[in-house]
Amino acid sequence: KIPLHKNWCKKIVINEMIRFKKNLKGESSPIIIALYKKLKLHFYSARLVADLRYYQKCEGFYQFQHIDFKPAKKLIKPYLTHPDRIIRSNAYACYLSLVEGKLEQLANIPIKISLLNIIKLMELLHIKKIKLPKNIDEWLVSENKSVVRLGIKTMVFYNYANQEEKITELLNSEDDILRYEAILACRALYFKNAETGLISIYLHD
Repeated sequence: KIPLHKNWCKKIVINEMIRFKKNLKGESSPIIIALYKKLKLHFYSARLVADLRYYQKCEGFYQFQHIDFKPAKKLIKPYLTHPDRIIRSNAYACYLSLVEGKLEQLANIPIKISLLNIIKLMELLHIKKIKLPKNIDEWLVSENKSVVRLGIKTMVFYNYANQEEKITELLNSEDDILRYEAILACRALYFKNAETGLISIYLHD
């Protein structure tokens, strides 16, 4: 008999579910999620998230994210503003994975998105093949510079060239990071109108 009442056993079972889910993909996902819930393993993951130890919280985030247990997003959301950078970063990766079709809300996020979280989001876009956010144009006019940065990277990822004028304007940004991202975007998206601005930057830098 499997001692599923033991935490060590629950962890092993969940990790095996995650492994099978990664290897099988496709139609296996709903079955694994249903089994995860049937065995009430989501309660174990929730207890990990509620644990005061950061590594336990991150383990809970990891389980919810890779099982793709979407009801957990309400539990994860409060940790997006957690003062601990590691907890906040892992919560972001989990939350964005669970709300995959609702990335539009990032346009209005008030806090800074760290480079680590930007990288995790770009990985998520690649793995889950998430559609281009409908309000992606709004990201470039956000007062949150990290959202603008993410917007530029996302446009490059999707080869979205509809904001040539705005991205070209960012070549003159006083923010070094945004100016650098604009340079990379102009190259990647082959913006012809950016040639003058790029030449000017090379001459002055």
